Amino acid sequence: MTGISSSKLTVPPLHRRLLPRPRLLHALESAANGPVTVLSAPAGHGKTTALAQWVASTDRPTAWITLEEGDDLRRYATHLVSALGDLVGARMAPALAAWRRGGDLEREVLPLIGNALADDGRPLALVLDDLHALRDEPSRRLTRTLLDVVPPSLAVLVAARERPAMRLARRRAAGTLTELSADELRFDRDEVEALLNGVHGLGLDRIDVDLVAERLQGWGAGLALLTAVLAGPRPPATVQAALSGAGPSLHRYLVEELLDTLRPQLRDFLCATSIVPRITASLAAALAAEPQAAALLEELRALNLLTELPGSGGDWTTYGEVLTGVLRTELTLRAPGRVPALHRRAADWLEREGRFDEAVAHRLAAGDDAGLTRLLRTSWRTLVLGRRTARLRAALDRRVARFGRSDALGCALELLCEAFEGADQRTVRPSPGRCAATIPTIRTSARSATCS
Repeated sequence: MTGISSSKLTVPPLHRRLLPRPRLLHALESAANGPVTVLSAPAGHGKTTALAQWVASTDRPTAWITLEEGDDLRRYATHLVSALGDLVGARMAPALAAWRRGGDLEREVLPLIGNALADDGRPLALVLDDLHALRDEPSRRLTRTLLDVVPPSLAVLVAARERPAMRLARRRAAGTLTELSADELRFDRDEVEALLNGVHGLGLDRIDVDLVAERLQGWGAGLALLTAVLAGPRPPATVQAALSGAGPSLHRYLVEELLDTLRPQLRDFLCATSIVPRITASLAAALAAEPQAAALLEELRALNLLTELPGSGGDWTTYGEVLTGVLRTELTLRAPGRVPALHRRAADWLEREGRFDEAVAHRLAAGDDAGLTRLLRTSWRTLVLGRRTARLRAALDRRVARFGRSDALGCALELLCEAFEGADQRTVRPSPGRCAATIPTIRTSARSATCS
């Protein structure tokens, strides 16, 4: 068959220093007992590697197709017919004949492929890697039709960076779909240790392994980049330094593999909303001045870039620590003048929602002294009674640094912080130049507030 690229039909070679992951391989082998399995996660989560490891470990004869940007219906169908023909041999002859004479792909060729696979009878598998690369609707429709006509003996495993357009809801309801997300693909803490110390022999202690697991959140590409730094010719003295040293590589990877693939509106929205550690549609709309914020968040959810926060009912989500850090760096590099304004927008929204502690943090980040003073005057009682004294002290230090001394409000709040932290008010002495007046009145106010 002409027009075949053998590299598209070849399972990618596995790295010689690869961690066996029996937990994940067991999940894939179990999933292959059903008709459709979807691995959906952002770049660098090890979808291709996991499937290649599974192919190497399973007894099922498996066909592999790697999809690429620019693949159209003709190129996709050509490789699909060839890959499945390699699985069942002469049984594919009727389908091949129909394809070569230009028979209707969906009405004639695919049903004949289904018959050939059913006649074979063996448990078989087809891997469609990087399915997100198929952008044209005819190719996507071909995939949907394929899944409808192949027999249960063929397990189809799909890897994509976004949720594929494969009638997933219908298959989910019918119980014919297994889904593995970024959460299942992440390296757990034990796997992180096995990779760093067992495979690469780095000899990290428990505290360092915990730090890596927490910072990189089991992200496979991040672990690979960090390992390259730690195992390099001049490794940093500490893991913390190595994480910083790997930062530029992590940044470049996410920019090239993720941000550069997004349209400008979505990329700008991501950067603007990264100013806060967690996001909801209303807050996103306020930050990005974007009336379509809810729709954009749904698009990001489909791209697997949002993680729902536990207990929020899906209302609050996060981009995760690593991606958030990259987005904030991009925002600072590309539009540093926007950062204070975004912090002020965040503070405005948080104040309206009664989230005064978080609002103080954004007033501080924005350098908004007037807004900070107003916020302290209106919300000090909530902050003090909520024992947010660390945030209050940061705000008070900012005001002293800005104005050179504290006023009566600042002095009162300092003493209130002391009271709630358990200090003996009879021995508290204000710092010289900060609180030089009205101390008896302030102490009376502090006692009153703590007793009420």
